[in-house]
Amino acid sequence: KYKLLRSIFTASLNKSTAVIVTSNYLANFCINWGIPKDKIHLIRNAVSSSKFQFNIDKKKDIDVLCVSRLMVLKGINEVIKVCAELSLKLVIAGSGPELKNLQLLATELACDVTFLGDVEQIKLPDLYSRSRFFVLNSQFESTSHALVEARLVGVFCISNLGTGSDEIIKHLFDGLLCGDAN
Repeated sequence: KYKLLRSIFTASLNKSTAVIVTSNYLANFCINWGIPKDKIHLIRNAVSSSKFQFNIDKKKDIDVLCVSRLMVLKGINEVIKVCAELSLKLVIAGSGPELKNLQLLATELACDVTFLGDVEQIKLPDLYSRSRFFVLNSQFESTSHALVEARLVGVFCISNLGTGSDEIIKHLFDGLLCGDAN
């Protein structure tokens, strides 16, 4: 099923005049699927720097913030486990099919988690400013708007190698990249 879907998707990309990608990570996927390099054009995701600004005076009352669609590949369950083990306050903005499972896990582990559901874009800068860490534990990401927003606000970001996040975070300089890129 997956192979058939990918072959149809790749065929449609090959017939196109241009393929726009948001990261080198996605560009490499396209190249591996046989899309000619000259068809691939990189246009990075953009975020308003006037809306997402550093605020040194903001009280940090959130230990860890995740802004994400709640699905298995986002790895939120692992973030809940670590926060429970370290007794950190976790705030999760987003919704998705894993919500009930994540709420159950948080209850089982007695983790201090607040599930906010979907949050309006205008309210996100305040959440980032109140956070000590932003965690994006996704297995696949390309270029995350949330990660770019968190970086603009100055939150220390933690994400995974080999997911496209390394195009936004410089390891041990302005964030932490975990795992093995291979």
